[in-house]
Amino acid sequence: MYENVSVIGGKAIRQYYHGTAWTDEAQAGEPLEFIGLTDSENTDLYVGDVVIDDNGQGVIEYVDDWAAFRVNYFGNSQAKWFHDYLPRERKNLLKIGNIHQQPELSEQAS
Repeated sequence: MYENVSVIGGKAIRQYYHGTAWTDEAQAGEPLEFIGLTDSENTDLYVGDVVIDDNGQGVIEYVDDWAAFRVNYFGNSQAKWFHDYLPRERKNLLKIGNIHQQPELSEQAS
């Protein structure tokens, strides 16, 4: 399963690709997309994780047009691509939850 997360109006909007079509519902037990990186506490990061760093709080998303992962920050139009993170900046990146198990994280940020 692939997931697309966008922040619109300060709220995270999720869609899921199940091999044939995009839907608004994740299917139970489907794995989320690992981005290949960890946070400052060596916790694996996935699409839909909510993280906090020096720029604020945001959600990790995958952007098809760029074939890249980024943090889309809540409350503003700022985003940061993971390939732009310097090693010292990633030391301040901390996963605080995810929008699947804790949807209130995206709602609090709006």
